[in-house]
Amino acid sequence: TDYDLEYTVVPDFGDGVELWGDRDYVVSGIEGPEMCEGGLYLKPNRVKSIDRYSDIGFGANPADGEYVTMCVFLMPNSDSRTGKWNEKLPNDRFKISENYFMFKDANYAGKMYSYCKTLP
Repeated sequence: TDYDLEYTVVPDFGDGVELWGDRDYVVSGIEGPEMCEGGLYLKPNRVKSIDRYSDIGFGANPADGEYVTMCVFLMPNSDSRTGKWNEKLPNDRFKISENYFMFKDANYAGKMYSYCKTLP
């Protein structure tokens, strides 16, 4: 486990949000609940320098019998950096978004898909 990995809550997730604390990548093309538009984003303080074999988990508890949706963003075709979540999440009822969104800075642009699950 990487004890230096921290997350900051960012409200109202959508276009223009910076994805990581140690990079200038911002998102565009966020549309609808399948991409967590308007939701809370847990922004990690870094992207590439996370200790190998770190356990990263997340969860949610719906309040007062309401529903809550959890989403994970993953780059396509990047098995070496997904922790195989791209294989595991669909087996745990996470639905993959039909469309992707972009993240970019001045030098690079990439795609991400959203994997979402509604609880309870």
